[in-house]
Amino acid sequence: MKKKFLIGFFLLSAIHCFPQRDIISLNGTWKVAETADSLAVPKIFNHQAAVPGLARNAEPAFKDVDKFISADYNFYWDNPDRLKLNIEDNQIGISQQNRNYFWYKRTFKIPVRKEIVMLKVSKAQFGSAVWINGKPVGRNLSNCTSATYNIT
Repeated sequence: MKKKFLIGFFLLSAIHCFPQRDIISLNGTWKVAETADSLAVPKIFNHQAAVPGLARNAEPAFKDVDKFISADYNFYWDNPDRLKLNIEDNQIGISQQNRNYFWYKRTFKIPVRKEIVMLKVSKAQFGSAVWINGKPVGRNLSNCTSATYNIT
């Protein structure tokens, strides 16, 4: 009995020695912009979109946001009203848009200074790249996977 109590007391007294995790959700409305160049950070963000969410739902809407011809576009049996395009095989999978990147911007503050600050992007279609205070932190080119960035 004394051994169990002593071990329990030790574990409870040591718990404050471990770092405490604060989680700050950045879900909500973000500013959004578009560019063709991956390094051309936009100066103006004229659109807003919900996070989590899709850029296709931004307000105001982005022009031709869904204009992309995938390999299965011509299989219009699933939607007979869809226009059958007469395109060559080398045009399939090529964006028909004037943009290549959507940029999301959000201002936030860490309420208490921490030794380590990590940012987790839970899911980003076509990958993610993170800049903090104008400096690149890292990128993840995996499609629809989470990524964690050290933004200390």
